[in-house]
Amino acid sequence: SEAEGGEPAESAPVSTDELKKITKWLQHAVTKFSASAAVCDGPKDPALKSMSEELVKAFTAALGTLLSIRRGAGPSLRRELRDVAGGLAKAADSLGSAVGTPGMAVCAGQALDRVKHFERVSGSNRAATRRK
Repeated sequence: SEAEGGEPAESAPVSTDELKKITKWLQHAVTKFSASAAVCDGPKDPALKSMSEELVKAFTAALGTLLSIRRGAGPSLRRELRDVAGGLAKAADSLGSAVGTPGMAVCAGQALDRVKHFERVSGSNRAATRRK
């Protein structure tokens, strides 16, 4: 369907409630993983396995959400989605690499910050253009 002026109609492919639900899951997974990693015996600790699997599931859901929003996205929204996805990926990689190191808490904080960026991602071309 098209809006007035021949432009594609604006509709959010992902609801705000869905975005909040995934954000909460991702925050919880990062926090739980970080807390477990802080007391484990290093990256090979079997107790960390289920926490890391949960983090990967939440991260995958977040990226899937960003891909859903990308359908029909204009240049501004695509740029924002790319920045958010890249930030999440870098934070997840850093978090995994920091297990058992003194920098673990800093990486966990950075990951939670990137989750906040995910939470505030624009849901439409119009919103992304206004933010620009």
